[in-house]
Amino acid sequence: HPRSANRLTRIAHRPGMLTGLLVSRIARQPVNSRGLSCVAVDYRSKRRNLSSEISASTWPEAIILLIRFIVPFRECRRFPQSTATRLFDQEYSGVVHRSEKKHQDNLKRQRKLADKTRRARVSGQTAPASSEIVKLAASGQTEQALAAARQLTQQTPTAWQAWNLLATIQDHLRLHEEAESSFRAVTQLAPERSEGWHGLGRVLCSRHSTGEAISCLHKAAEIVGDDVAILRDLSRTFLVAGNVTAAYDTIEHAKELAPLCPEVWNMVGMVAQQKEDIEEAAVAFCRAAELKPTLVDAWANLGECLRVLGDLEQSQQMLNRALELDPQHANALGFAGMLATMQGQRPRAIELLRAALAKNPRYRLFRLQLARSLAANGEVEESLENLNHLEQRFGEQPDILFERAGIHTLLCQQELSRPLLDKILHREPNHLMARVRRGLLVPQIARDTQ
Repeated sequence: HPRSANRLTRIAHRPGMLTGLLVSRIARQPVNSRGLSCVAVDYRSKRRNLSSEISASTWPEAIILLIRFIVPFRECRRFPQSTATRLFDQEYSGVVHRSEKKHQDNLKRQRKLADKTRRARVSGQTAPASSEIVKLAASGQTEQALAAARQLTQQTPTAWQAWNLLATIQDHLRLHEEAESSFRAVTQLAPERSEGWHGLGRVLCSRHSTGEAISCLHKAAEIVGDDVAILRDLSRTFLVAGNVTAAYDTIEHAKELAPLCPEVWNMVGMVAQQKEDIEEAAVAFCRAAELKPTLVDAWANLGECLRVLGDLEQSQQMLNRALELDPQHANALGFAGMLATMQGQRPRAIELLRAALAKNPRYRLFRLQLARSLAANGEVEESLENLNHLEQRFGEQPDILFERAGIHTLLCQQELSRPLLDKILHREPNHLMARVRRGLLVPQIARDTQ
């Protein structure tokens, strides 16, 4: 207490009273002040240093300092005055050394506190504007929110919170290149924060830079420990990278940490899909939808699983539920388009697939299905454009080459179709459909020759 500290400082100039007071307090019994006379005599030569030391110390440090001076001399009447002086000097020098170390530790703590205060002040400057930007984004005015977030970063270029908000909006709008740049700014301004590394890893995964994405997500996990959201995104990144085993182990760990998290169950289903265990995936998606009935991803993925299992009626109901919740959901639109293809509704399938790719142009499965449906509908040029887009991004993969060979076959361009099928069979000799189509080309070429 400040009053006690001041009183203690004043008493320090009267050593006899000081020693008798403190020793009696500690021992909880009366002390003969005459027995401490030798300490008082030797203490007079030290009292000014002790008084200044107390004045420069905090209250706990002063208590520790004085107690360590006095307690060893409680029975000092047994020793000659010179012995008491020697013991006092040894004790005093040790306390001063420890006090100096504590003083340096206090300075370090003060510097850390000042740094936190500065960051809090910057955060306080961005907080009002950030809340307005969040309100704009929540109300659907994403373009206005994006412009306001960019302006906020110009006003406070050193505030990592402003850059993190801008990056989040850019990621929501699928401006992945800009979001990556903004998240990198967050990691530079606040490398000790997990938000920047987590967001950067998520964006890099969307751009299929899986190696760096995994590294960033690991850094985020090191900072905050076992965070379910980070583990979920890390599992998704492993899945994109083709490491199904790592994805399974990661999401199982997340499920142990949060067994009632719907997003985790949705990811469990996605991993099961990659393992081609469709029934297990359907059960996981059902669990996710049960835990959170407004989770659109769960309803859309469940509808896709039911489509693959052949239950088209139930699949249609699940996808309708997903589109009721979010009519612009890319996965729900794409899965509905694939279902319409199986139901023979080709124009509706093309419309839905185009809408899905407008929301998510990077979805490979939907673009491949759109190219296939367009070719079957006679819209060959647009079909080839979609295949060219896929080849530029993923290379000459067998399923892409197979669809291109099919288009050339429809156009009676067997001389272009045959080398593509040969390339597929060279890579995958057991590709059944390529072998069938390659065999059907032989009589066709013979008729053309005749």
